[in-house]
Amino acid sequence: MEAIGLLVTLEARAGKEADAEAFLKSSQPLALNEQATVKWYAIKIGPGMFGVFDTFAAAGPTTIMPPK
Repeated sequence: MEAIGLLVTLEARAGKEADAEAFLKSSQPLALNEQATVKWYAIKIGPGMFGVFDTFAAAGPTTIMPPK
């Protein structure tokens, strides 16, 4: 059962939309192999806009990187 979810939105730089989409598609196996990840979705929101939605079994120790 999921205890916590995380939604992250991403905006690709102009001309890099296909690269961003390919990167997200290639990330799925890595995300699903993470022990705490229950579900992982990459979504295309619109032109150049993407999102990642993860659910986790339990809220636990995590490392969150602040934006640069």
